[in-house]
Amino acid sequence: MLLEELIELFLPDTVDLVTNGGLLTIPFDALDGAVTNVEIRLTGPTGILFSAEADDDARAVIFDLPEYAPEGGYVLSKVIITVFPGVNFSFDADDVLGSAASDTITVVNDLADDVGPVIAGISLTDAVVDLADTDGPVFALDMSDDTAGLARATVTLRAPNGDLIHASADAVDGDLVDVPFDLDRNSPAGTYEIIELQVSDLAGNVTVLDEETLSDRTGRFFEVVNERSDTTAPALDGVSFPARLFIDDDDFDFDVDIDLLEEDAGVTAVTLTFTGPDGAVLAASRVEDDPGDDFGRRVRLGVDAPDDTPVGDYVLSSLTLVDAVGNARTYDTAELEELGFATALRLVDRSLRGDDTSPELDSLVLPSVLDVAGGQTSFAVTLTGDDGGDGLDRLALVFDGPDGAALRLEGAVSGTAATFTLPEDSVGGTYRLVSATIFDAARNSVSFDGDILAAVAGDGVMTLDNPLAGGADADRLRGGEDGDRLFGGAGDDVLVGLAGDDLVDAGEGDDAVFAGAGDQGRDTLVGAGGADVLGGGGGNDLIIGGNVISPAAGLPSALTRAGRDGADEIFGGDGDDTLVGGHWQEPAATADGLFDRPEARLDGMAAETIWGGGGDDLLFGGGGHDQLGGGVGADEIIAGGGDDVLYGGRGDGAASGPNDTLDGGNGNDLIFASGGDDLILGGADDDELFNGGGGRDTLWGGPGDDRLAGGGGRDDFIFGTDNGHDRVDDFDVDEDRLILNAFSDRFAGSAGVVGSMELANVDGVFGVRLDLAEGQSLFFTGLTPTDFLSADIVIG
Repeated sequence: MLLEELIELFLPDTVDLVTNGGLLTIPFDALDGAVTNVEIRLTGPTGILFSAEADDDARAVIFDLPEYAPEGGYVLSKVIITVFPGVNFSFDADDVLGSAASDTITVVNDLADDVGPVIAGISLTDAVVDLADTDGPVFALDMSDDTAGLARATVTLRAPNGDLIHASADAVDGDLVDVPFDLDRNSPAGTYEIIELQVSDLAGNVTVLDEETLSDRTGRFFEVVNERSDTTAPALDGVSFPARLFIDDDDFDFDVDIDLLEEDAGVTAVTLTFTGPDGAVLAASRVEDDPGDDFGRRVRLGVDAPDDTPVGDYVLSSLTLVDAVGNARTYDTAELEELGFATALRLVDRSLRGDDTSPELDSLVLPSVLDVAGGQTSFAVTLTGDDGGDGLDRLALVFDGPDGAALRLEGAVSGTAATFTLPEDSVGGTYRLVSATIFDAARNSVSFDGDILAAVAGDGVMTLDNPLAGGADADRLRGGEDGDRLFGGAGDDVLVGLAGDDLVDAGEGDDAVFAGAGDQGRDTLVGAGGADVLGGGGGNDLIIGGNVISPAAGLPSALTRAGRDGADEIFGGDGDDTLVGGHWQEPAATADGLFDRPEARLDGMAAETIWGGGGDDLLFGGGGHDQLGGGVGADEIIAGGGDDVLYGGRGDGAASGPNDTLDGGNGNDLIFASGGDDLILGGADDDELFNGGGGRDTLWGGPGDDRLAGGGGRDDFIFGTDNGHDRVDDFDVDEDRLILNAFSDRFAGSAGVVGSMELANVDGVFGVRLDLAEGQSLFFTGLTPTDFLSADIVIG
């Protein structure tokens, strides 16, 4: 049966509420015996939804609107028809009226309330909130609304860690006093700040106090005490797995047992990775929403391996623990070994299973001096020994280094020599051998230390000459004319690459890393842990504020690690640079040692400052409150999460197409594009997009309530179905374009768009309001609907 055969609505054009005693009547004609009930929903001019219904005998749906109901257009948003009890059909306005008919009723009301609530004050019942005694702060609000009455209040707080926390309370009989918060038991202790208070009345009017208008009010800042707060990452208490597995051509699996130290929230996720020959990777992970007593303290992970897994030596290269409140810690191989945990796994061909004879080591001779700075990173140890089974296979050595750290090496045995490769960040100085372990092909082994080791290896002393690697102190390292590799290590270091294509890794500490004056090389600068300052040169540089996390064989092992990241300052200099505030992480399956765009991790919470400089730069922020500037050139800025500030800079790119692309990502961002033909994407949340130059720009606010300004030039303003309540401050009806392709089913061409516009006053500013859908609208300041008759509106 067709809809038009079931019901026909007769919408009045205009209703005077005073004359009609507050009643708005919509007559209908329904098919006898088929329709038993009709519900109609109207959306008022302030966004409030009104609903009324009637049975088929009434032949009219009557809305008893409040005395203070706002004037303006009431839009038919939904019609729900009941054909027999329990069976309902829901239709939009176009389904009932047809696309050519008006879906709006104009309401006139001389008694309308168009004034928002008055907020006289806000105060906290306790200046210090102890979460051991209460669930959270309670705010007492002094406010009033003389006409419609109060409806709802929402308070937004900023926690010490930057998180935003919201709480709301509904009024009872138009009266509202307190807004309570229920904080999580692991909420951080420290100073909290009220950053927004929003109060609405029953007529839909809203009054908002933001950080600026709240600044002079008492009670904005308060302290939270929480001895239960969990801000500590979980720790590892033990890890165990088989040291040797015999495999054949079939799939296989093995278990890894992990003991945890987590006293508060409990561990909810564990991920580990073994790295083996030619970049082979074995990985496992487990995630639990509720850790419980068992998973929160001890975990068993099953590692599944395919039938083509190569035999050979594997190392536990990464183990990550995450607790229920998001605290995380990643251990690399060196950290695991420093804690005394085994990291080595050998996969052996099953045909060698019968060999259980331990090998013998009679002597070994170390080289006396290695010129690491000169490129001597591989060396051989001469040895004599025997094995009654399948032959000697590998030799593992442990040295005490000059900076107090242990140097662990393992090399393959061939004939009477074992070959080793030094990490490129090995600190120069004297290394003393403290243990040696010889393995045969079946992974049988024997270890030597103390007097027995001295009898085999003599004094066991080896000296490394490496002025390009620092240690635990604050080092000053400079490269030369060629492509150098500099490693700062721990401490607050200063590293300068100078000429050539340099690779500089600052290591832990708050470091300063510079390409060097006049450098035109393609440098790779890595800040690693700490709050670093990194500056590129004239070449096309890759600068990473955090760490490089990659199993790629082409990268130095010193770089391929996880770790903490600080608030870095990054300057690209001239050239087409790639600047990453957080980490560079390569997936194991595609790791090649070359940076690709999806490999930039944007989840770090440090507040990064990144400036591109000259050239066409690519900038990545993170999850913190970042500042990113492109500088001169056709730049692309991807801010990531957090409340970021983006500056496009002066564009000097191609004559056609966009100069800068600025993507705010999540968070409440502030974006300035400046000159050039720019593409501006606000991303999620409430953004402000401004372009101060005269280019032809494309502005897309995205989700959230955004504020946009295109500046001079012919700009395109694009709005989609995920937009919120957006505001455009400088729309030029003679030059700019309004693109509403996503709403072609709502408006009948540009005339339908203009016909749906109405004059409005938003926060004391007059302009044009266009309702797009429920929860979505556009507001153009300083314009009237008539102005848009000549505007370029693209729809469909």
